[in-house]
Amino acid sequence: MDKEVSVYIRRNNKLSFSARKFRILLDGIEILNLSNGECSKFYVTAGLHKISVAIGKKICDTTTFKAHPGDDINLVCQAVGNGAKIMPTNIDVSFPVDSKFSNTPSKSIFTFIIIFLALIILFWGITITLKVNFLFIPT
Repeated sequence: MDKEVSVYIRRNNKLSFSARKFRILLDGIEILNLSNGECSKFYVTAGLHKISVAIGKKICDTTTFKAHPGDDINLVCQAVGNGAKIMPTNIDVSFPVDSKFSNTPSKSIFTFIIIFLALIILFWGITITLKVNFLFIPT
């Protein structure tokens, strides 16, 4: 039986295509989907493999890697231009996968923006109401 090799893949946190999941295909078969900022781990047998990243039905980029028994393969993918790119990296991307810390994008900035916009709309509405009431005060 062939030895399994650990493959870690990280999707860099980018604004472009942030709402779309990246489809990851190994040797032409879809194996997982990655959200913005997400990491994942999967196993392959030793040997040469082809890995692709797709957005929707469009395969944006493909690369090959050779898996040796006992090695860990690190890959990174990210949005570029009007598509995505996948590439091997020397950086260990396994930390977020095997830890209790989340590597998903922080929701706090989005929450802050939504609350900020709601307050602007609220104060704008109060200002308009006061101006209208002031104009129609009976004399």
